[in-house]
Amino acid sequence: TQLASLPLTARLHPDVTQRCHRRCNAGAFLGVLNGSSQVKFGAIAAASFAVTGKRLRRRRAKAVAAASAAAVSAAAPSAAAIPDQGARQQQLVKTTPARSSFGTSWLSLLRDAWKPEALRGNWSPVHEECTDLHASVVAGAIPMDFPCGHFVQNGPNPRWVRPNAGYHPFEGDGMLHSVEFVREASSSDHAGGGGGGAGASASAGACGRTGIGVSGRSHDKCSVRYSNRWVRTAKWLAEDLVQQPLASGFFDGNVVRLGANALMNTSALLGGLPRLLSGAGSVAGGGSGTANTSVVQHAGKVLALQEGSKPIVVTLPHMDTEGPLQQSQSFTAHPKVCPVTKELMWFSYGNPAGLIYGVWDSDGHPVHQTVIPLPHSVMVHDIAVTRHHTVILDCPLELAPDLAKGEGPVHLNKDVPMRFGIMPRYGNGSDVRWYEVPGPGQMCFHVMNAYECSSGEIVVIGCAQPDVSIGDMNVQHSHMERLTEWRIDPRMDRVTERIVSNVPCDFPRVNEQLVGLPFRFGYAAAFDPNNQGTNVPKFIGITKHDVDSAVTQLWTPGEAIYVGEPVYVPRVGANPANEDDGYVLVHAHDERRKMSEIIILDAHNFGAGRLPVCRIELPRRVPYGFHVNWISTEA
Repeated sequence: TQLASLPLTARLHPDVTQRCHRRCNAGAFLGVLNGSSQVKFGAIAAASFAVTGKRLRRRRAKAVAAASAAAVSAAAPSAAAIPDQGARQQQLVKTTPARSSFGTSWLSLLRDAWKPEALRGNWSPVHEECTDLHASVVAGAIPMDFPCGHFVQNGPNPRWVRPNAGYHPFEGDGMLHSVEFVREASSSDHAGGGGGGAGASASAGACGRTGIGVSGRSHDKCSVRYSNRWVRTAKWLAEDLVQQPLASGFFDGNVVRLGANALMNTSALLGGLPRLLSGAGSVAGGGSGTANTSVVQHAGKVLALQEGSKPIVVTLPHMDTEGPLQQSQSFTAHPKVCPVTKELMWFSYGNPAGLIYGVWDSDGHPVHQTVIPLPHSVMVHDIAVTRHHTVILDCPLELAPDLAKGEGPVHLNKDVPMRFGIMPRYGNGSDVRWYEVPGPGQMCFHVMNAYECSSGEIVVIGCAQPDVSIGDMNVQHSHMERLTEWRIDPRMDRVTERIVSNVPCDFPRVNEQLVGLPFRFGYAAAFDPNNQGTNVPKFIGITKHDVDSAVTQLWTPGEAIYVGEPVYVPRVGANPANEDDGYVLVHAHDERRKMSEIIILDAHNFGAGRLPVCRIELPRRVPYGFHVNWISTEA
């Protein structure tokens, strides 16, 4: 089944046919290794690879003869054989399957019930990279004033998972999925936003100034293209060399299985040492970690980010990996970019001395760095910035086991209050003033925004949760998560707390032009209240929050359709005084049809029951991910 998905030339390659025979016994062995419930899978895999191997050898012999005849014919090209520019663009559309036909894609052969829960359904990885595949409008129309740019999602897509290993999405290899909106001058009819290829330019101006719908006609039409790429980290490159997992099963609650996989990882590392040494140069050029969490743009560079690793530079439009940003230190996945000065503020935790904080100027050069002492080792996943200040979130999510209470290495210590540290943007650790939040300790993984008031108060809005469960990505406590406002009053030395919305939500976003500035509207992903007892979250809709009036509107796509993090995209010619003068863009996946879509919502006319402005069906399934961003290509 897996070989059938490969191009004919790849199926006939001698390396593939030889690998079929090697996989015969490997399939049965892995089935036994995984337990009696999966012996059947091993036997089926062994049989299928054996039969397929014999067929491929026969087909290869025929294909070699056919290829020789084709080569002779190709030696005398005719005028009709020379493709025009449109055809050349179509030829640039490609898919690149993973090098190993079994080791990387055994998941596609298993029933969901046999897989780790975090690899079931749309959390299951995809196994090929695509370039410039055309996406089709299936409902509505791309707005005439929708800008050109890239809608990019980052998330876990493990290339190598050992069948007997536990798995957590935090360990999956980062894969970027780009949906590119480009404007092309054309007078031909195209249904569904098709047409256009890799060579088309994304010139300034709206994607579809005359609009293009399911059956629309446009002389300045918008083309939507889908591409995806793994981020080539050192881990990815090393495993590509040895063609097997080297770091599988690190997040596992089963101690026996964890130990067994640690031994197998070590064995694979030692066995692959000759290949690793021969390719040491390429592996060393990759960044650390998995780069699977978020993506940001700053100073003309697009950066793939993960907790505690150097940013990895990728290039658009096809997201090829350049490598780690050399002038940067390791930092988390949530730096902040000031829309006024274009400075970037970053931070990193886990240092014994405390939190490391720094500032880059608008050209991406480091201009400031300091250490902020903390009384304990905690996870600081996000910070907030205002026009002149940086706000440090000291939540008591401690990175040390509490044996007396039976707590693991990552746990929320509710006996310690949550604190906010306020410092000037270019301040030092000694300049931080701390303010405690009344009540038991709580956690805020993601901040919506913060701003300064004329009264001197600083307001921070984020998603607060009274408890944390890392193993299931907080599914157990997701129904208690609330969008919360904290008002910090330096004169009175106090923090007041207000619930902005009772709809459980996360991944909050605002109009990026208002980061650190007073704002009114924000957007977030609403948790599925029925998704309890699982290990992975699901989001049933998108919320729009009026933080002034504490009114929340919830839009849902329909039954069995789940969404990801939303992002706000201002329309071309948007009125700066109207912060919701634009669109909300979000990934959606229909679990019944097993189809992935991009949904465009009107940010101003938002609410329950409203139809999307546009639904765009993607040519490939896009697994659930973590964070998204809009990267504009407007002039």
